[in-house]
Amino acid sequence: MIYNISSVHSFADLLVQQVLEKAENDFWKLSKISLFVPTKRAALTLKEAFVKNSKSKTILLPKIIPLGELDSLLTDMPEPISKLERQLLLMKLILAKQLVSFDKAFEMAGSLAELLDEIENFDIDIRQLESIIPSDFAQHWQQTIDFLEIIVSYWPQILREKQKSDTVSYKKQLLKNMIELWDKNPPSQTIIAAGFTGGLPIVEDFLQALSKLPNGHIYIPDVDLKMPNEVWNNLDETHPQSEIKRLLDKLSVSRKEITDICPIDNHRFDFLSVAMYPSAQTQKWQKEAQTFSSDVLDGISYIECQTPQTEALTIAFYLRQVLETPNKTAALVTTDRNLARRVIAQMRQWDIELDDSAGKTLLQTPLGTYLLMLANVAVSGKDTDLLALLKHPLATDGEAFNSFRIKVHQWEKEAREDKRIFCPPLNTDLSDFFNLFVNPVLVPFKVLLRAHIKVAEALATTTDKSGAERLWSKEYGQKTSDFLTELLEYADKIGDIQPVTYPAFLTSLLKNVSFRPKYGMHPRLDILGPIEARMQHPDLVIVGGLNEGTWPSIPDVSPWINRPMRTALGLPQPEAKIGVSAHDFIHTMMAKEVIITRSLKVDGTPTLPSRWLLRMQAVLKTSNLSLVPMNEDIAILLQTPQSVTSSIRPQPIVPVHLRPNKLSFTQIETLKRDPYAIYASKILELKALEDLSADLSVKDFGTIIHKALERFLKEHPKEKNVEVLEKIGLEELHKKDLPETKQLFFEAKWKKMAEWFIKQQNKTEGTPVLLEKEISYIFPINKNKNFTLYGKIDRMDKVSEEESLLIDYKTGTPPTASDVKRGYSPQLPLEALAIEKTLKQFPPVKTMGYWQISGRDNGGSVTSIPSGDIINTTYKGLLELIRFFEQEDTPYAACPNLDIKPKYNDYEHLERLAEWSVKEDEDTDE
Repeated sequence: MIYNISSVHSFADLLVQQVLEKAENDFWKLSKISLFVPTKRAALTLKEAFVKNSKSKTILLPKIIPLGELDSLLTDMPEPISKLERQLLLMKLILAKQLVSFDKAFEMAGSLAELLDEIENFDIDIRQLESIIPSDFAQHWQQTIDFLEIIVSYWPQILREKQKSDTVSYKKQLLKNMIELWDKNPPSQTIIAAGFTGGLPIVEDFLQALSKLPNGHIYIPDVDLKMPNEVWNNLDETHPQSEIKRLLDKLSVSRKEITDICPIDNHRFDFLSVAMYPSAQTQKWQKEAQTFSSDVLDGISYIECQTPQTEALTIAFYLRQVLETPNKTAALVTTDRNLARRVIAQMRQWDIELDDSAGKTLLQTPLGTYLLMLANVAVSGKDTDLLALLKHPLATDGEAFNSFRIKVHQWEKEAREDKRIFCPPLNTDLSDFFNLFVNPVLVPFKVLLRAHIKVAEALATTTDKSGAERLWSKEYGQKTSDFLTELLEYADKIGDIQPVTYPAFLTSLLKNVSFRPKYGMHPRLDILGPIEARMQHPDLVIVGGLNEGTWPSIPDVSPWINRPMRTALGLPQPEAKIGVSAHDFIHTMMAKEVIITRSLKVDGTPTLPSRWLLRMQAVLKTSNLSLVPMNEDIAILLQTPQSVTSSIRPQPIVPVHLRPNKLSFTQIETLKRDPYAIYASKILELKALEDLSADLSVKDFGTIIHKALERFLKEHPKEKNVEVLEKIGLEELHKKDLPETKQLFFEAKWKKMAEWFIKQQNKTEGTPVLLEKEISYIFPINKNKNFTLYGKIDRMDKVSEEESLLIDYKTGTPPTASDVKRGYSPQLPLEALAIEKTLKQFPPVKTMGYWQISGRDNGGSVTSIPSGDIINTTYKGLLELIRFFEQEDTPYAACPNLDIKPKYNDYEHLERLAEWSVKEDEDTDE
C-alpha cells in the first residue's frame, strides 16, 4: 500500500499513529514491525514520536532502521573502505599525477570520491568515462579524462589488492541482497518505509520490492494529489514533485491509487502547488489564481532585513518569544550555516543554548582551533602567534588555568615594555615539535602528527588534570581523538611531506570531519537544515536566508565532468537537487505559523529573493493579493537603547598631593594641550605598550638619527664629508637587526638625510657646545613646594660671546613659529629658560630653531624663531600653568581646546574623544 501524509500534519506523529493502529496497540506486535527511514536523524525523530504518543506507557519499539544501517550479515562482500583511507589513497594517486600541495590534493581527492559515489549510485559503468569524450570537446577535457584514469583503472585495482569495497557499492549490495531475500521468501510481518521520495535507483528498487510484499507499506510525504494531469505529466527536474513522480512511475502506481492519510483541504498547499508550476505551465497562473483568497496568507509573515546580523537578531527575537508560551515549539530552518551561527550567538546572550543540527567541522571546535594554532606557531615562529596560542583556554603549561593566564599577561607586558621578542620561560618543551620545522627537508607525516599530539597534550596539562584528559574527554574531543587515531593508522600512506605545508594540510583534514553533539538540543527550539526538518512539525517555522543562491543554493558543477558528459553517462544534471530543495521548502511552509526572512544585503552586496519567493509573489499578484514585507522593526527596537546619555568630556579631579611636581619640556606642552594625558601617564601610571614584533617605529628611527648626529659632531666636529656621517648612521641602524626590505628603505632615507645635514652644517656659523645634554631646572611654585622642569637638549651652538643658537632635531613635522610664539609649543622656549637659569656660563639664546631632517623632497628644512621676549613670556606662562594645576578644584580635562589638541595621543581611546568631541563641534556650529 502507498500512503500520502501531507505536511499540514506532523509526519512523524501521524506515521506513529498509523503504526500503532497496524499493531492494534499490541506492543508485542509492534516490536515485530520493521520501519525503514532515510536517515539516522529521521530514526531519532520517530523514536521520540513513539515515546510521546505512548502516553507514558511502557512500549516495545518497532525495529527502526536507517536505510544506510542495514545488517552487514546480508552480504559477503569485502568490508567497505573507510572514508578517510579512501580519500588519502586517492590523494596519493593525484600527487603522482600532478604537482600540487597536500591540502589541495586532499580536497581534489574529496571531489573525486564524490564522483565515484555518484557514478556508483546511478549504476554507471565507470569504464564509460574513456569513451564519452567526442573529438569536438575542448582539449582540456581530454586531459581531464586522462586524469580520471585514477578512478577508472587504478582505484578498482587498489580495492582488489586491499580486499575492500567502496562504501556505496557495499550498501547497494546490502539492499540488493535484501530485495533478493524478499523475492525468494517474502516476510509475513509488517514492513514499512517512511519519508522516502525516491532519488537513487537502488532506493527506488528497494521501495518497489517492498511495495510487493504482503504487508509492505510506503508512506510518502506531500504527494500533490490535486495537480492537473497536464502539469503532472510535464514536470521538469527542478519541480518539487519530480522525484516523487519518478518513484511512482517506478512503482507503477498512479496518484489515484494512493491513500491520503487524514485528507484535508488546505488552500496554502494548493497555492504553493500552483506557484511551483513548471515554466511551460505558468500561463495557467491567471486561471488558477482566481480560486485563491487572502486566507492562503494566514499565518505567513515576511520580514526583509538590511543585513545578516539584523536578520539573525530578528530570528532570535521570535525564537525567544516562543518560550513565553508554555509547550509552544519553534524551529529555524535554513541552508545558511553562517546565519545559524549568528542566531546561536545571539540566543546565547539571553542564556539560551541552541545547537545547529547540521553540526560543524572539527576545525570549528575549540580543540581544532588549538591544534591548528600550535601548528601555525611551529611554521611561522612568530611571537605574536605564540602569544595567541598561550591565550587559548586549552593552553595551561602544567599550571592552574587562572594562574597561567596571569603569567601570560605579565610576560606579554614585559615583552612590550622592553621591546623584545616574546619568548616566555614555559614548562612545556616545544622544541621536539618545533625543530621538525627548522630545516627545509621532508619529514614523515606520522612523525609530525605524533609530535604534534604529544606537545599539544603537554601544553594542555594543568595541576590536577593531564593534557589527554583535558583534550579528549569532551564530546568533540572524543570525536577528534577517534579521527586522529584513524589518521595515525593511515599516516604511512601519506608518506613524507614538507613541514611548512603541515598546517594547511591539517586544516583540510579537520574541515573534512563533521561533528554533531548527541545532547544539548533545546527541548522546544531547533535550528535545522531542510533534510533534518522533514519529519519535524513545530508550531512556528522560521524560513531563514531565503535568498537566491542560498536557498536554493547554486548547483555545484563537478570539476571533473561537464553537463554533456553527465548526459552521455546517464547522470542527472545538478539542477535535480533544486527539485529536492523545493520539496523541502514546501514542507517548511506548511507549518501553522511561518515567518520568512531574508537579508537585502550580504557583505555589502545586494541580494535577490529566492525564486520560490518570487513565484509566490507573482501568483499572489494575479490574485490581487500581496505578501507585503515587514521591516526589521524588532531588530531596530532591540538595538535601540531605552535612553542615551550623551558622552561628556572626562575631567578627573585629583588630590593635590598626588599631582606631579616634575614634568619634562614636552610634557609641559601636553599639560597645556591635553591635561588628561598627564593624568593618565603620571597619576594613573598608564603606559602605551608597543606591538609585539613591531618594525622600527618613527620614534625609534628618530632616536637612531639623534644618536648618529651626536656621535658625528662629537667624534668629527670639523668633518664636512657626508660619507663619514652616512657610515655612523648605518652603524647605528644595523644594531636594530631589521628585515632586509626595511633595512634598505631606512638606509636610502638616511643617506638623503645625511646629505642635507652636511649642507646645513656648512651654513652654520656657530660651534656646538651642548649635544644631547640632560638638564633640569628646579623652581618654587609656592612656599611649600618646588617644581622640577627637565629634559634633554638636542644641540646648542655658540655663535659668539653674546649669542647662542638652540637647535632641536625633528624627523617628523615640527611646530610652526606661530605655535611657539603663542605658547602652544613651548618646548624650545622652556629649554632656553632652563639653560638660562642653570648654565649661565653660556651666552644667552638669541635664536631657536627646528631642523626638520625628513629625508623627503630636499631632505629637510629649517624653522628659525628669534627668542625676543618669548623666554620671559614662557616663564610667566609656566608658573601660571603649574600653579593652576596646584588648585584642588582644577580638573585634568581632556583636550580643553579642541583646536590645539595633540596630533598623537596614546590616551585618546580612554578620553572617548570621538564620542564627545563630535557633539561639541555640532553645538559650536549651531
